[in-house]
Amino acid sequence: LYIQDRLLHSYQHLPDLAKKMPALEDMERLLFAIITVGFILLTIVCIGSVYFFDNIFQPPLLKKTLLVFITWSIFLILLFGRYLFGWRSHRAVRYTMAGFFLLIIVYFCSEV
Repeated sequence: LYIQDRLLHSYQHLPDLAKKMPALEDMERLLFAIITVGFILLTIVCIGSVYFFDNIFQPPLLKKTLLVFITWSIFLILLFGRYLFGWRSHRAVRYTMAGFFLLIIVYFCSEV
């Protein structure tokens, strides 16, 4: 979505790559559908982790738990901003990338 938006706004004549992509509105709709499903799954995982593991707030897992809840909050803010305030393109891409990279950090940089 970011690349397509940049291509559409930076060239007078669209490059071939931009012409072959779906419409920007369709890409944005698909992005938010994927984020909504991912948010629901992340919520289920967070609830299940709190319910099934009694040591997620202990020092070995505390950093990972806090980062997951921060990521969950980022996606919650993004979805509320989209549905209540109509956030689109630039702001949505920034929040999506921040949440995605934070999840990557949580996944790959764990001590456990």
